[in-house]
Amino acid sequence: MIKFLLESYENTVQVSTINQASGKLQITIAPDFLDDVRAVIEELKTRFPMQELDEDHTKSQGRY
Repeated sequence: MIKFLLESYENTVQVSTINQASGKLQITIAPDFLDDVRAVIEELKTRFPMQELDEDHTKSQGRY
């Protein structure tokens, strides 16, 4: 559900499921929309249990 909500903001983010079992997502944000997407994510955190992982954000976490 989070993936669909974020991707509904067209051309701002791309969401990839890294691990479906754990619910791990990778969110790639267009630089011009960083502040806007962060605000949306903060709102989503009030509705869904979410946490930012301390991982290298310069590398894709998936097998792409």
